[in-house]
Amino acid sequence: SSWLVRELDSLSAGVPDTVLRTWKQVNATVEVENLGEIFWTQVTYEAPEQTNLYRLPLRMWGFLFKHIVNMLVLSARQPERFYGELFDLVIRHIRYGVRAEFLNPMGKAIMSVLAETLGDAWDDVAIDAWKTVFRRVANSMAR
Repeated sequence: SSWLVRELDSLSAGVPDTVLRTWKQVNATVEVENLGEIFWTQVTYEAPEQTNLYRLPLRMWGFLFKHIVNMLVLSARQPERFYGELFDLVIRHIRYGVRAEFLNPMGKAIMSVLAETLGDAWDDVAIDAWKTVFRRVANSMAR
């Protein structure tokens, strides 16, 4: 019941629309190579122990970032579809060697990339929306 209340609150607060709008802005203005460089820098700063899980060129780090954020957007816009795919997502991450304690530093890195790429659009509404979405996904994955 409390899960449903939180979902309804986030919908009424415009979280799905804010997440989609700001993600579209990043996609339209930042090249994948630049996203990769920014993401790599942030992950190295926030979670250096995770960089060895993904030995990728910067361009691939950009695609990885896009994939992660697309999943976050999916969780906000189509939660029933996201949660239907959650089991497979968790199993993949376990196989990669991702542990639950990696989620918070990765979340900080993602938020830092969004802040850097959105500039003035990274306002209180966007911050709250993205934190709500990431927290919900991270809590679901950690269980």
